[in-house]
Amino acid sequence: MIMATTEKLSGLIQILALTKSMREKADNALWEELVELEQQREQLIMPIFPISNTDFNPELRRLTEEVIKENTMLEEVCQQAKKELKTQVLVLNKNKTAIAAYGSK
Repeated sequence: MIMATTEKLSGLIQILALTKSMREKADNALWEELVELEQQREQLIMPIFPISNTDFNPELRRLTEEVIKENTMLEEVCQQAKKELKTQVLVLNKNKTAIAAYGSK
């Protein structure tokens, strides 16, 4: 089914709002809620993209660029959280090894 430009605009507005909410959830480490929003967003994205040149207008372009910008910021927050989690796991593993070494003496 091909969506009309007005439907795509409406969908992009919803996608943008969800992406902003997802970034807010990521900022607050609310990962389960973020996943739920991501699933909702994916359902909206699928019928909209790709956007053809024939139905591309300035507002579609602006909204698409804003979604990409928000998504990039969301990815950065998630990457930072992933990095911090990896560091915590490494520290835990070091501590676990040290405890095991002391425990065997």
